[in-house]
Formats: sequence, structure tokens, C-alpha cells
Amino acid sequence: MDSSLYYIKVFIEAEFAQEDFYVWVWSALPPLGFQGVDEGYVEFNQSSNVSSQPKFHKLYFLSDRSAKKALEKLKENFSQIQFSEVLEQKQEDWNKKWKESFKGVRVAPFWYIIPPWKKVSEPTKEKVIRINPGIGFGTGTHESRQLCLRELGRLSLSDQTVLDFGSGSGILSIAASLLGAKVDGVEIDTLAIENARENVRLNFAQSDISFYTKLLSVEYQYNLILANILRPTLLEYADDLILRLKKRGIIILSGILDEDISFIIERYTKSSKSSIRFQIGMLNEWRVLIGVCD
Repeated sequence: MDSSLYYIKVFIEAEFAQEDFYVWVWSALPPLGFQGVDEGYVEFNQSSNVSSQPKFHKLYFLSDRSAKKALEKLKENFSQIQFSEVLEQKQEDWNKKWKESFKGVRVAPFWYIIPPWKKVSEPTKEKVIRINPGIGFGTGTHESRQLCLRELGRLSLSDQTVLDFGSGSGILSIAASLLGAKVDGVEIDTLAIENARENVRLNFAQSDISFYTKLLSVEYQYNLILANILRPTLLEYADDLILRLKKRGIIILSGILDEDISFIIERYTKSSKSSIRFQIGMLNEWRVLIGVCD
């Protein structure tokens, strides 16, 4: 069995329209063995400033053949974007790199996200989340996820119900469960769900969290809805998400930029039968919307 994954670097420029690009990626590439995306890389050159180097994302595929077919489609549809050739990522190389590079990250107000092999001095007032993401899954370092964690830390969720839409590696689902909630996570990427279930086991939260591949699989109403995803998906699923929000419930929308805010607020305000009041949080260029349904 091939222990490697294959990836393509997507070089990110300032004017890069990430939302439109990834909507296309997730609709067009799964039949070609697309497995997920890893964000947040910066090309590093010892002789130059890191910030001057181009940032890139990685698109992962199951085989070299499928990655090469995907690269042809990418170049055909996005001639203005620079792509690398297909590169190989051996599983053992990833595991070694991951253990060497990730020491843990602290996120306000009290979250501490660590790998499973790291020991924590007891007792601690921090809420510890153990994550073993594997290739292509987040560790909580991205600003949009940190914004969600920050807002979660301000809530009392004991005996509350939470929907985590676009649950990814399960960090937000686990965080909500640590605050006393029962959580349903929805994620279209089955590889991400497999990874999230492993993370749930690491945090002994199996009885509090369930995962689904379709929003239609959950027809309940929730005290809190989390959606850390791209703007087009937030807009597309506004009616479905608001329908699942209890009266006086809270909805947290992240993964958006400043220019997205007016569109998102207008769309969700129109979708709600009750009035909904939004506040805005920010971290660097990323924004989070916190809506309270009256």
C-alpha cells in the first residue's frame, strides 16, 4: 500500500480570490482523488525577510496520477495562478516533521492546543485540546479558528447543544464539548471526519460529539451554531443554518474578510424570521461575526 500522498503548491498573491478558487476546488477535484488542503505556508529564505516571500497552500491527492490530472485542470481554469509540479509527501516524513515542528499553541482566553505526546503539568487552569491532525488538517493556528475559540471561551455551554458546520479536524467541536455542550459536527470531507474522530478519542469526548457528512442529517435546533468556512458556503447555507438556530440562540460565522461582512450580515438577517444582532471581532485581516437571535 502506498504510504505517500501527492500535493500541488498553490502560490498565494495579495489579490488571490481564495473563496472562489476553493469553491471550484471542492466541486471539481474530489472525483480526481482530492484529499484536502493545508494552508499557512511561507517560502523561507535565510537571506531575505520571511514576509517578502510568497505564501502557498498545498492541495493533497491520493496518487501521483490523480494529482497530475488535477494539475492539468487547475492550469486550464486558473491561468493567472502559479502552481508547482506534483510533489510527493511520504507519510513518515510528515510524521517526523509534525513532531519536530508543532510544540503546541495557546489561544485566548484559556485554550491550549497540543500534540498527544506532549505532557501538561497538572493542575492547570487551561482547557487542553489534544490534536493529531495528519496531513492537511488544522492545528488551531489559523486566525479564523482562533477567533472562534476566543468567542467560545466567552460562553457558558453547560447542557447546551452546538452545531459545528464545517468541523474539519474537530477542534471547535472538542472545545465546545469541554465547555459542557453536546455537539453535532458536519463535514463533507470524509478524510477530515476520520481525523476528527481520532482527535475526539484523544480528548475522551466520544459521548459528546457526533459527526455527519450532510447538513440534512441533522434536523434539530441548536443553542449555538459555529461555521468557520468560506464566504460562498456561508451565503449558500444561510437559510439552512438559521433554520437550525433556536430562539435566543447564538451563531458564530468565521473564515471571512472585512469586505465579506456586509454581504454576510444582509444574507443572514434576511434568512431569520426573528431579528438578529451582529457584533464583529477581528484578528489581523480575518473577521468573525457573532449573531444573537432575539
